Amino acid sequence: MTHKEAFSLMMDALDGILTSSGQEWLEHHLSVCTECRIEWDALQEVDRLFASAPPVPAPAGFARRVQTRIESPSWERSLGALFALSLGSLAALLLVAAPASVTLLGLWTAFSQPAQFTDLLVWLGQLGRVSGSLLDVLWTALRLFSFEAAGSPIVLGWAIVAGAAVVLWSHVIRRPALVRVKNG
Repeated sequence: MTHKEAFSLMMDALDGILTSSGQEWLEHHLSVCTECRIEWDALQEVDRLFASAPPVPAPAGFARRVQTRIESPSWERSLGALFALSLGSLAALLLVAAPASVTLLGLWTAFSQPAQFTDLLVWLGQLGRVSGSLLDVLWTALRLFSFEAAGSPIVLGWAIVAGAAVVLWSHVIRRPALVRVKNG
């Protein structure tokens, strides 16, 4: 058992959700690992301190102030969201313009040298896979925006950036693998 797994079992034990087999694993690990034993003792002490501390009431009007902030977003947050959406859209535009340029360059090269028609077919197949990936990312972004974040343009901006990253990966990072090797 790793220290990370033991720590996870410790957290479950403190929360009271550790299974009997997990308890056995934890006890065995604590008997052979002094580092985890020290960590377990410290966690139990902190847990006892929190359990013995009296509850602190929230300040007067706290719930009302939080609810007001939730219902009416501040001007700064709206401006920040607009900035993030604009920046995300600009990044996506730039990331789409580069692959489009590569596409046009690839078509021009293929038509100027007819012997490379087979390479063009391979390239078009790869372009189709990239387009499919991009459409999948865009569909995911649309679904995210529609169902989970209708009022949060930041989520849409991040989805567009993710789609642009897929296009960038497909056309720039993998591009050297597509270079034709000449047998000489």
